[in-house]
Amino acid sequence: MTKQEFNDIIVKRRQDGDVMKTIRSFAGVLLSVILIIASVTFPTSAQTNSVETMANLIVFVKFPEDTTSEITDNSQKIMMYYNDTSKMYVGSDIDFSFKKYITEISRGKLNVNNIFPQLEGDKITPLTLAASHDNSNDNSVIQEIVAAFNSGKIKMPEDKLDNKYSGVVDNLTVIIQGKCPSGSDFMWPHKSVTDVSTKIKNKYQFGNYNLIDSYSVSGTVAACQGVITHEFLHSVGLPDLYRRSGTDGTPVGVWDIMASNSFFMQYPLSYQRYKLGWIPMQQITRSGTYTLDPVSDPDSDTILYEIKTPMSASESFMLEYRKKITTNFSNLGFETKIPSSGLLIYRVNKSVVNQTNAWGDDYLYVYRPGETSTTASAGDLFKSALDPNSNRTSFGVADFDASLTDGTIFYSNGKNSGIVISDVKYNNDSSQISFHVEFPDYSSLGLWNGISNSIAMEATGIKVDTDSMGNVYSCIMGREDWNFVNKVLKYDGASWTALGSSFSNVNSMTLKVYNDVPYVLYLNSSGRPVLAKYTGSSWQTVYTDNSVSYPNDLQLFMGDSGFYCAWTVDGTKLSIKKITSSGVTNVNSSLTADYFANPSLSTVGNYIYVTYCNFSFGGGKQYTQVKRYNLTEGQWESIQVPNPLVSSNLHRSIGYNGEYWMIAATSGSKPIIVKVDGNSNVTQYEVPTTITNILEASMDISENGTVCVSLIASGEESQILYLDGGEWKQLGGSPCSSCQAADMTIHKNRVYVGSVLTGTGAVSLTYKDLPEKELPELISIESQTVSVTDGYIIGLPQRAANLKLYLEATNGGYFKYDKACTGGQVLLYTADGVLVKRYTVVIKGDVNGDGVTDGCDAVLINAAAAGMLTFEGGFKKAADTDGDGSITEKDNEYPIKSGLNL
Repeated sequence: MTKQEFNDIIVKRRQDGDVMKTIRSFAGVLLSVILIIASVTFPTSAQTNSVETMANLIVFVKFPEDTTSEITDNSQKIMMYYNDTSKMYVGSDIDFSFKKYITEISRGKLNVNNIFPQLEGDKITPLTLAASHDNSNDNSVIQEIVAAFNSGKIKMPEDKLDNKYSGVVDNLTVIIQGKCPSGSDFMWPHKSVTDVSTKIKNKYQFGNYNLIDSYSVSGTVAACQGVITHEFLHSVGLPDLYRRSGTDGTPVGVWDIMASNSFFMQYPLSYQRYKLGWIPMQQITRSGTYTLDPVSDPDSDTILYEIKTPMSASESFMLEYRKKITTNFSNLGFETKIPSSGLLIYRVNKSVVNQTNAWGDDYLYVYRPGETSTTASAGDLFKSALDPNSNRTSFGVADFDASLTDGTIFYSNGKNSGIVISDVKYNNDSSQISFHVEFPDYSSLGLWNGISNSIAMEATGIKVDTDSMGNVYSCIMGREDWNFVNKVLKYDGASWTALGSSFSNVNSMTLKVYNDVPYVLYLNSSGRPVLAKYTGSSWQTVYTDNSVSYPNDLQLFMGDSGFYCAWTVDGTKLSIKKITSSGVTNVNSSLTADYFANPSLSTVGNYIYVTYCNFSFGGGKQYTQVKRYNLTEGQWESIQVPNPLVSSNLHRSIGYNGEYWMIAATSGSKPIIVKVDGNSNVTQYEVPTTITNILEASMDISENGTVCVSLIASGEESQILYLDGGEWKQLGGSPCSSCQAADMTIHKNRVYVGSVLTGTGAVSLTYKDLPEKELPELISIESQTVSVTDGYIIGLPQRAANLKLYLEATNGGYFKYDKACTGGQVLLYTADGVLVKRYTVVIKGDVNGDGVTDGCDAVLINAAAAGMLTFEGGFKKAADTDGDGSITEKDNEYPIKSGLNL
């Protein structure tokens, strides 16, 4: 058979499932969503042994202007297509009916009871509708059907109609007499969910329904039970696998009934059956030779293999053996018109929103020779199956640099998986097919580890954070079931858990974990800022600010001085508030700007820092600014940035061990990092990225003091860079692909990147560990006299001018100090300038902190011995000159003698 001959019998329902003429009310849409959830099965990916029954109530109608008797004349033929075709043709007893097909592909796990309430004898008399075609739509037709049942025009069947959900008919099929006039007409075959709420006999309500024109099922076209089956499988839960919009092309075509349908019905791709719990699936995890039985085998546990690689957490490859039936009378039956027998290779992309091919992104894609691009779905589908009888015995290329046009097993972004399938063979009677799978070495790719998820929403934004135990929290903003929602999920290292209910009708949500409690800050439907925390089972509102409407730049931040929230009012005034156990209090709202461009706030010590760019509508160059608010003095002051960026629009800041770090970035320039230490000294770094179009920029510092920067690109490979001995290095490859939003956080030494895929809105969470490195330590050179222990430096001589004579830093680190006196601080840094530890100097007997021991110190020690004065920390150690653990009059002997020797 030629391609053209095959195409002539294929009826492609390109508009299947579209809402045609009727625009439903908003309330109706909401009801539809509820009914979808209630009536569509989305089973887990585990094989079930139970048998499910579905009632398929089939009602025939015609318009008052239609005077023909097509349905009545073809009653027996239509019923055969539904129930049993074994007596349809002389010389054949093959049953290729809709009912037989469902039984076969489900392995007997789904039994469909087709119910014909209008059948009398061997004839079906359709219900004549009151409204004409031009005055009808889905809802009006179904409303008339309900009325006909309630009035007795259509006899109520005795069969059980609600096997799945009490009071909801499993499936309604409406067959309208006549031929659909166009693809945009409501008569075009489709599946939907009705928002007609009127019950039948006060007992049953309709949910899922299939609407089909009789021309498609009367036998006058080549589709017949193919159309019937396609629409019903929608009610079971299978998606469309052809493209309605987006790009042209044929991702699946003849290899699945949900992509094209005909009189000669083909099986769904086996992954679809697996998702419905009808068949098992096996994994291939290493190179080797494997064997498959045909997908039509009713008992085999080896009819579907899945291959995963570390290159993707959401995409995998499927292998199945399609065996073309060539011995049936007139090619009647199933799998008789597929192009050939052979090993079929296809890709599953679980991140595609709504898991369908309908809107341009491929949920399922069948590999074929001659492909031209990631979106074309071109090439020769008739040669997709590797058929040894046609000398097609291998597919795939090992070279990672090979293009998809080279015949690679590629991912949706075009990257080659490197997998090669070869040595495809049939056994003697073709009852099995064997093949060799060869995995490449992925270690050279620097791949990030993907964390699988089943987050079925079209996301637009994401925030990530961790708690002290390493649990990862993701705040995801986007659309789910036609509603705009925000949800927070927790990953505990094994599985995802949704925290409480989703947030509806909220905007600008951000997330922060404080003392292991997740908090969110968002704008409610009235535009008021709302702070909420998770209590272990639900979200509790902590604070709502009704004094401001629709502020910008909502933030949560924390540090030495506590937990804070902030936002900008009208983009011109910064408002900061402190969050405590007793409530939320105002901190300051005096800082203003022409317009705050993406400010970032952090708190370090007694300061609150803000980095931003002041965007002036009057034009001129605007530069990155850093300012800080003194919590004690209540004043703002500016920090001079040595070489600020022009028009920076991406800012992120953190406090780390008492020092302030920030990154500022904008497309077309190298990002800068600025550090402000405890003495207000400023250090600036330039990040040598190759990215030109930076979409998101963030930074964090690991437990071992590694500065890490996340630069998410638009249209380029993203980068995670880290400082190592003064040199910027890239952490593996790109953590995400084609992102529209991303965020980074670090727990201990593990970097997590949450991202949202451009186009599909799919959510991805990846991680990679930073290289292990030893933190520097401060050690004593003069170990006999000077000791470094428990954060104290003890034994230094009075008036020590150069501590490098007594101390040194290991592992490439260095230290700084201001004065060698009791209470003085020695700060230990990594080679990259990250403060990792503070030490306190203790000079024996120096309790007034002037660096010498004399009579003044003796007086203070006497006072302490008499209980008139209390020393703490290093001063207590300095006062205990004899080292007996207590402060007595005897301890003043040392400073007296030392003073006499000065």
